[in-house]
Amino acid sequence: MSQAFLSIITVNRNNKEGLRKTLESVLCQQGLAADSLEYIVIDGDSSDGSLALLQDYAERSTFPQHISWWCSEADSGIYNAMNKGLAHATGKYVLFLNSGDYLASPTILRQVWGEEIAVDIAYFDVILYYPDRTKLLIFPDEITPQFYVAGRSLNHQCCLIRTSLQKKYPYDESFRMVSDSDFFIKTIIRDGCSYRHYRFPLSYYEAAEGFSSNPVTRRLRDEEWQVLLRRYFSDAVLQDIRELLDFKYGYLGILRKARKLFSMLRSHHKQKSPSSGSV
Repeated sequence: MSQAFLSIITVNRNNKEGLRKTLESVLCQQGLAADSLEYIVIDGDSSDGSLALLQDYAERSTFPQHISWWCSEADSGIYNAMNKGLAHATGKYVLFLNSGDYLASPTILRQVWGEEIAVDIAYFDVILYYPDRTKLLIFPDEITPQFYVAGRSLNHQCCLIRTSLQKKYPYDESFRMVSDSDFFIKTIIRDGCSYRHYRFPLSYYEAAEGFSSNPVTRRLRDEEWQVLLRRYFSDAVLQDIRELLDFKYGYLGILRKARKLFSMLRSHHKQKSPSSGSV
């Protein structure tokens, strides 16, 4: 049997309906070559019916795809569960799509296959979804230290990572919130791994209920973020980058907004003015 192109790993704990959404998103993918997709599901000993749901979907044969391997057992946190899934991944690339997140369409992986990806990290755009709205998050083509010092990061839900690279640097389980960002800084910024931005959305991210977007856990994330930045950047470098960001998004940002507002007002004034001409 040839190596699968992609291993998708889903981690779940007590999110039955989110798990259902994610399972159907992956299992309904159409137009893929046989055995090109490996699907691994790690459940954290859920008590809300997730296990029964997982067993049901694992036994079904009506979906175009199937679950390759799954387990349900206690873990020490989300990154511990993600590392468990990673240990079983055998595909060329790996994608973490956790419960509640789902792929952008039933044919999106066929579109990804057509890109003939060869870089270490391929990242796509992502759609954030809330109970009442969605928002397209477009990433830059170049990932720089400024991107991270400004508090941004790539979403693992839209990143295909070469499996050998991900296994070389499994997630740091001492972090509860920012270990995925630690991985990207380590590989892209520090080690200079190859990467490429593909300008279309790969997945939907459950922004309203996600662990890292919950206001209750925001403070923990901010604290870990400062620890993370100091792991890779000196205080002097951080200060220089922050001053650059202040200039870029402060003074110059205000100028850009003022020019945009002036342009809008001028356009509105022209539309309201009576047309000139002979009577």
